[in-house]
Amino acid sequence: MHCAVQLLGEFAQIHIDVFEQRSVPYGLVRHGTAPDHVEGEMLAQRFEEITGDPRLRLLAGVKVGSDITRAELTAHYDAVVWAVGASEPRHLGIPGEQLPGVCTADDFFGWYTGLAGAPQFSLAGVREVVVVGFGDVGQDVARILLKPAQSFTATHMPPQVLAELAAHRVRRVSVLNRSGAARLKLKPRVLRELVSLPNVAVELEPPQLGPLPDDVDRKTRDSVLALEEAARHPTADPSGHLHIALSRRPVAILGNERAEAVRVESTDARGDGSGVREYAAQLVVTAVGDDVAHVPDLPWDPATRTIPSRETRLIDDNGVVQVGEYVTGWAARGNVAGFGSTRRDAAQVSAALDGDHRGGLLGAPQPGPEHVDALLARRGVSPIGWEGWHRLTALEAVRGTEIGRPSARIVDPEEQDAVVRGS
Repeated sequence: MHCAVQLLGEFAQIHIDVFEQRSVPYGLVRHGTAPDHVEGEMLAQRFEEITGDPRLRLLAGVKVGSDITRAELTAHYDAVVWAVGASEPRHLGIPGEQLPGVCTADDFFGWYTGLAGAPQFSLAGVREVVVVGFGDVGQDVARILLKPAQSFTATHMPPQVLAELAAHRVRRVSVLNRSGAARLKLKPRVLRELVSLPNVAVELEPPQLGPLPDDVDRKTRDSVLALEEAARHPTADPSGHLHIALSRRPVAILGNERAEAVRVESTDARGDGSGVREYAAQLVVTAVGDDVAHVPDLPWDPATRTIPSRETRLIDDNGVVQVGEYVTGWAARGNVAGFGSTRRDAAQVSAALDGDHRGGLLGAPQPGPEHVDALLARRGVSPIGWEGWHRLTALEAVRGTEIGRPSARIVDPEEQDAVVRGS
């Protein structure tokens, strides 16, 4: 959608078809952004502004690679932009990872953002949580669990999730990060939100993070100072504890019928005397990143776990540019950047596409995109357009009004499908 916004603004005569394998659009903006972060809502509103543009068509519920192939896309369109994102969760590969009570951050995010068909969670009996990974996602998970439930009443968090958070209080969240303080890459705003939660005590392991090497950048130094400052101010009778452990990695998840604890060892080569220790946990959330989804017949770089490209243009396994195909966002760089980077990528794709068009490299396909509908119909695939999407959001808004919330997201996949298809 970032690319669609950019291209519609740059080229008056352009026509864009957006393929989405889910029944709803917007990807991370709807289901990968924490409910209490306004950036996701602002982006969704920006995207909504272009859904009425007759040059933009949505084809949701279509899986590229099976419902329609790469070869068919390149045959029917002047250009194809690959923006498939990163949707394959990485795993720890340690004993006990398959125990009940262990989940990926993708599943947990899907639950509290209302992704249809996502696993549902019960926090009954959960008092201690271990989050593996101290990036944006790991921080979001910790904040959601420790922040007062009433803080989310003005958000799009699903009612059943809000009720679960209100009914069960998590007392301690331990966040593990395998690298040390000198390699922290944290967004100041997200970190400040986490370490300034009301009535939550912040604990650091090790308690002193410095001294830092001379070549550490200012952003990392500010993050370390913020962590140490938060830990220096004790909270009287806290309702929750946030334990941040750096230079620590999990080596096993312990438990009989479900997760009970996480065994952790130090990764600090200098040695700090911590050795191996265990953290009690009734819930373990792994937030160690995702890999770009494999698309059949599309090149893949196993080293970077991305779709290979050069200056946004797709390249094959031999490094040869594939004319008329472009790669953007996490598909090109992995899930290591935010929405600002994605917008910059979109601008670069627009410039590359414009240059290739002016250079005569993009020829008009025959037959064109008008034949795609018939191709999908022959395969029994019925794409969902903007009308179905707006029908869903309108119903969610009505249901939200009835309970005093901005919306009440429909999380049952069968009900969602029936609404978007008008059946």
